[in-house]
Amino acid sequence: MEENKISEKKKAVTTLDEDFEADERLFHYTSSQGLYGILESGCLWATHFKFLNDSNEFFAARKSLVEFVRGEIKRKIVALKVNGEIRLKDGATADELSADQAARTVDSMYSATLRYAAPFIFSSYVSSPRSKIYRNGELLHWASYGRSGGYALEINPHKLKVLVDEASKNQGLNLLSLKAAYVEAEIPTYLKSRYATIGKIAQEMIVGLLNDSLEKVDLGSLASPFMTAASIIKDPYFRGENEARLVAMRFNKEASGPQPLKIFVRQNEAGVAPYIKLFEQKLLGVDTPIEAVIVGPHPNRVRRAEALRIFLEGRDLECIKVVESDVPYLGS
Repeated sequence: MEENKISEKKKAVTTLDEDFEADERLFHYTSSQGLYGILESGCLWATHFKFLNDSNEFFAARKSLVEFVRGEIKRKIVALKVNGEIRLKDGATADELSADQAARTVDSMYSATLRYAAPFIFSSYVSSPRSKIYRNGELLHWASYGRSGGYALEINPHKLKVLVDEASKNQGLNLLSLKAAYVEAEIPTYLKSRYATIGKIAQEMIVGLLNDSLEKVDLGSLASPFMTAASIIKDPYFRGENEARLVAMRFNKEASGPQPLKIFVRQNEAGVAPYIKLFEQKLLGVDTPIEAVIVGPHPNRVRRAEALRIFLEGRDLECIKVVESDVPYLGS
């Protein structure tokens, strides 16, 4: 019996997350406070979306969603008109009506979702051994930490998927782990099925509006596909970030379902930032997804690396390697 459990564990750990290449790794850049906070608490910190570097990025998906929904609504209006089920007012066109209703529909998706839940995001940079900056990082990645220096957690996305699936199944958490999509009005390839659901509901909504029966539309099925698109799509300007995200939806007390996760606050240069803890008592287990910590450029980099090794050894976490970045320190 025990051998079977071990075999199942190994199978789960070696199952690849299809959203990432086998050798790809996630690098989460953070400060000294952030690094030791994560290691001491034994969990990842996901930040409230309004307190990210770009608080408006959650709305970057609007253009893509409006354009898609416009097309779906127009097709439905034209079909209803051809079948004689509706008549447009004099001077009104399917193009005008669909454009207006698409914007209203998407905006209602945002307002309805944010009324009951808020996304908390854990960001990382995707790289692999094929990249020249693998385990070193670009100077740009480290520059934001200046003289205070930075660190990068190297995370195996395939092992992380095990924790994501477990939390979603056993704790009822709404978690997703995907690469960011850098688009404007296009539809990300791997979000097509989710957009299809959004389009179907949008068509049902326009029929409901026309027939004054909007209350019959099942808007609940919009939540997951909409939140995925809104959380993952980013402005193409940030394509160089090559980001992957772990997104946790925290529902407020008005929403039904599991009780919301506790909110913590940490200090940063901008003031304070609310965050939630993910994978508590699970992150640093036997098969932790954290494979290494990269120590960034700093005048005392060697000393910092040694302090980290001592810390990890004292916590029985020698499985996490300590790597010193080769990027030179250019400060004074």
